[in-house]
Amino acid sequence: MSTPTPHSPGVAEGLASPGRRRVLAATLAGGLALASAAWWGSRGDGSRLDDPGHVYHFLDAADRAVLVALAGALLVGVRPAFSREHGAALAQGVDIAIAGLPPRTRDDLRTLFDLLTARGGRAALLGLGGLADAATPWQHISPAQAARALAAWRDADLALLNKAYAGLHDLVLGVWYGDPEHWAGTGYAGPPRL
Repeated sequence: MSTPTPHSPGVAEGLASPGRRRVLAATLAGGLALASAAWWGSRGDGSRLDDPGHVYHFLDAADRAVLVALAGALLVGVRPAFSREHGAALAQGVDIAIAGLPPRTRDDLRTLFDLLTARGGRAALLGLGGLADAATPWQHISPAQAARALAAWRDADLALLNKAYAGLHDLVLGVWYGDPEHWAGTGYAGPPRL
């Protein structure tokens, strides 16, 4: 029994068959679509902010890594200066604040964090600020890089991105300045004693 070669009539006829070419093209397109969907929807670059001492109700470890990376850009210039060491306390405050929001707002925030922790969503959203490298782990994104992405959301023509920026801005700054330890940096002595 001989093996067919590319020059044998059987292989040439098989490849030339329009039906077979359509099946091969459809199989290839389906495989590419599935691989793309898996990549776009896959979660994570491995960035996590573990905080075993606190029970979170909304933010998971990947969400917290995103939050801390973006907070570095939102809290530029605050006193005391924000560092990633403040991350767990900030994440705890944001988690508590989100728990008090209406369900619809929580759903919107869940969508935002799901997008930011998925490779495809992150590439699309951060690419607006010139940070298209979806492989850079959140924990290695600098405040300047995060600031460019957030500025792109703030100034975008798409209201949904403006809303995402405003929501994160208000949550992060509200929690930061809601902590009495941060009042002294603003010159605020606290509420008057009655």
